[in-house]
Amino acid sequence: MVQKVLQFLNSHQIVLTLLFFNTVSFMALRATWFTEGKCGAKLEVLRPAPDGGKMYYLVAGCVNQPHSAFGFIADELAGGITLVNYQAVRGCSIKTIAKQVIEDAKAHDYDVRVIGISVGDYVARRVEAEIPGAKSVAINPEPDAKILRSYANVASKVGSVLVEALTIPLGWLSAIPWYNGCGNRFSTAFIADQFRDIGFIRSYPNTTRPRLGNYQRVEHSTKDTVGVIISERLGKAEGDEFLSNSAIREYFNGVPIAVAKTGHGNTVDGATEFLKAWRELDLKDF
Repeated sequence: MVQKVLQFLNSHQIVLTLLFFNTVSFMALRATWFTEGKCGAKLEVLRPAPDGGKMYYLVAGCVNQPHSAFGFIADELAGGITLVNYQAVRGCSIKTIAKQVIEDAKAHDYDVRVIGISVGDYVARRVEAEIPGAKSVAINPEPDAKILRSYANVASKVGSVLVEALTIPLGWLSAIPWYNGCGNRFSTAFIADQFRDIGFIRSYPNTTRPRLGNYQRVEHSTKDTVGVIISERLGKAEGDEFLSNSAIREYFNGVPIAVAKTGHGNTVDGATEFLKAWRELDLKDF
């Protein structure tokens, strides 16, 4: 038996070497991308604003990009616009993206506004906590995995682990952008990372927790959130396919909420419904 295994290895030595190199080299580069913050986002200024002026940062949700996700409200925004574009090939780190937005906003001393969809709302929570006066609107927000419906919570956790594991033998094939989401293509590596963030992200609104003895810190904030849009498909109170609307109402307690009669994050096909909900919030000063 051992002799047969050795014969197999010898006869397929070149192929096995290439497979090994494919796996190890990709894993090494992936680790470098993460440590160097290259799985964040590319900030694209769509409409400039002067330093100190109002700037909207648009962060899309799952397997989507802001240029398609926010087409329904582009004309509603009176100020500069920065598209927070995901790194669709390398991978995704929502925490890195939040840090990038905060650093960019502070560098220009912007009057900051953040609009996040689904997991993209995590960025808004961090921005509100770290930049005084920053405001946000949350669309189908999922800044914390506890907001997911139970089956979606389990599926995102288990699925992300399995797909992350799959990227190891796939190696460089994991970087091929093949999945088409609203005209945007994403790699297996990106999908695995984004579902990991969706399934494991934690965000504690308006609370302090003990840290390092007597020190306290505010994790995230909803105090300057001016509006929330939720989906109620077919008029059902828990009509969002992936999120618990009751959990959203509890998380954003006291924040005005409008309802879009369409599916989760469907701001492309359901643009009309989301625009109605946006206008219902009456965000003239946002």
